[in-house]
Amino acid sequence: MANKYLRQFQYTFEADTVTLYGSFIAGAVGVVDSFQGGGIASVEKGPGTGEYIITLAQKYSRFLMANTKVVFDSASLVTSIQLLEDPSTLQSDISSTSQIHLQCLAEDGAAENLGEGEMVLFQIVMRNSQIGPFDT
Repeated sequence: MANKYLRQFQYTFEADTVTLYGSFIAGAVGVVDSFQGGGIASVEKGPGTGEYIITLAQKYSRFLMANTKVVFDSASLVTSIQLLEDPSTLQSDISSTSQIHLQCLAEDGAAENLGEGEMVLFQIVMRNSQIGPFDT
């Protein structure tokens, strides 16, 4: 049941932020079996080991943040997930392609595919406005 006091806005120094939530489940050999999430066009296994590509349903002005979490009923070989992007071209890459590349890593830092049945929960925050951050 919804809380009648919840509102669809938040106070932020970034104009017109959009938060997307989603998840995907790995099938055999780490291939994406299914995905869900509003504003998400697709999620697919990338060409590299442990690489996954989230394609947004529309273009946004600026990438602000991504959070991820692996969910499984036993210990996963994947212990962390990083953005697989060049920091110097991060904004232009995501703005032009509407794609966010993730890299799953094992404890030793090596690339690792998700195991069959493992789920990744993700949160992506984008700025929809061309207006930059408000003065602090």
